[in-house]
Amino acid sequence: MAKTNGAVKSDMGCMSMAVNSKQKGARFEREVANAFKGAGFTEARRSAQYCGNTGDAPDVMGVPELHIECKHYKDTEWDDQWYAQAKRDCHLMAIPVVIHKTDRKKPKVRLSALDAAAIISYFDNKSEILVEFDLEDFIEMFKQYDQKKWRPKEGG
Repeated sequence: MAKTNGAVKSDMGCMSMAVNSKQKGARFEREVANAFKGAGFTEARRSAQYCGNTGDAPDVMGVPELHIECKHYKDTEWDDQWYAQAKRDCHLMAIPVVIHKTDRKKPKVRLSALDAAAIISYFDNKSEILVEFDLEDFIEMFKQYDQKKWRPKEGG
């Protein structure tokens, strides 16, 4: 086997970049599980997917009410299919969450605005939370807000 640009080339000429990618994904899943453990969610752990028991299991389990999918890629910022997968695979009472990361950047969390609002409603220091939206989504939300918000009647 020869090593080429960090990948291993087998005798059959196939590159094993997928192995490195799987290892990176597994490391990130452990990192996420450990972050939840450090926050007091002692049951957080990687799911049995690494044993071949895939199905609809989340990447990280043991965090109440969350279905956590983890994605770590070199340079891919976001793929809408990730959230669709989390939403499709989670059970009825769980909140689908995608925790994603690109190389040399902090992990980000994506979930629906409704689920985020429910979680934020229990947070004591709401002014410290920053929320990020795609521009088109924000404009559409603001447009509907602007059309529906209460306005005083003219002349009275």
